[in-house]
Amino acid sequence: MRLLVRLSARTDTSYDNTYHHKLRGRLWCGLQGTEFEKYHDADRPVGFTYSNPFPPGDMSEGDKRTLLVSAPQEQLLAAIAEDFIEDRELNIGEMPFHIDEITNISPDVGEPGSTGTIETGTGVLVRIPPWRAEDYGIEPEGDEAIFWQPEHSMEPFVTQIEDNLDKKHGLFCPDYLPGPNSKRLTISSRATN
Repeated sequence: MRLLVRLSARTDTSYDNTYHHKLRGRLWCGLQGTEFEKYHDADRPVGFTYSNPFPPGDMSEGDKRTLLVSAPQEQLLAAIAEDFIEDRELNIGEMPFHIDEITNISPDVGEPGSTGTIETGTGVLVRIPPWRAEDYGIEPEGDEAIFWQPEHSMEPFVTQIEDNLDKKHGLFCPDYLPGPNSKRLTISSRATN
């Protein structure tokens, strides 16, 4: 489930590539007083994700941007939507927006257990915990996570993504739905500059 949020710039402004922290803060403000507030600063995934305000680039007053907020829990998205409806001003750092429209979308991704393709227009960051490095033949770099590089082979990339998806499946999805490790991931990449 996703919220599609249409925005308009309230003033001329430069695009702030460090938007992440400020936008996350606004989303958490929308979850205050809900059952989801307890997950703030918890030692577990939060259960939602969001895009940058896109397309990126400097803005003139009135320019349009779009924001996507995604979560497997409908009530979490409903709480964020309610906050956006009550307060249509969305300040993301130095980028002031007005929330023009909020639409709930539920893309059809097929039946549980079916196969499909996940495509991203951005890079994928894969962290390898230091205690897993030797499993992949990678020299550990102390106690810090190692970020996957092409020279590490595809095995740690695929395994870490599968494990991450399975962990989140266990946290947020009903037990009767098959998890990602019940199907083998096939990874293909198209490097672009």
